[in-house]
Amino acid sequence: MSKEAKRVITEVLSSIVPSQHEEKLMKSAFSAIAKKIKIKGTKVLLGGSGAKGTWLKEAHDMDIYVAFNYARYKNQSDQIANILAAHLKKKFKNIVRLHGSRDYFQLYQGDHTTEIIPILNIKKSSQAKNITDCSQLHVTYVKKKKRLANDMRLAKAFAKSAGVYGAESYIQGFSGYVLEVLTITYGSFLNLLKAAAKWKGRTIIGEKKKVA
Repeated sequence: MSKEAKRVITEVLSSIVPSQHEEKLMKSAFSAIAKKIKIKGTKVLLGGSGAKGTWLKEAHDMDIYVAFNYARYKNQSDQIANILAAHLKKKFKNIVRLHGSRDYFQLYQGDHTTEIIPILNIKKSSQAKNITDCSQLHVTYVKKKKRLANDMRLAKAFAKSAGVYGAESYIQGFSGYVLEVLTITYGSFLNLLKAAAKWKGRTIIGEKKKVA
């Protein structure tokens, strides 16, 4: 890497890596919400980029997983969102229910948004009853690659500046997790950029035999 590239990356990282104070505030906000969610047979876990250590400075969102005991709730997978909804309505005034592959919830506090997501507490992907159940497995996988955390942040910041950060239909871009996986696959942010510059049409990344 050239000296100029190192300088630019160092400068960008200084503007996108959260400070220790921000990390403390995020953990405090998580604890305050988690203490109010008490459903028998569940664990309340910090999720998303906050748990992975890949979130961007001044990010105003946080993911919380309410993980339902697998043995107890595996046959009620289609009901855990309703169970969580009934509980959250008793604890918070400004909860909004959103529809997805499994319904989840948004909590607005000032300019901060927290998504509260019901999942089954699974140990392997084959136990998943819904794609969201794999969310905590994603966290575990990315945390094993923590040496690349800042490279993942660079990938997210780059995508954000290009207007392609987010898998929402109106953006049609890259989700945070996809950017994390791409960074891991190529080994660094710069390697990802070099590879992406050569992508043409449909590009298959990973084991081709697993792609339908």
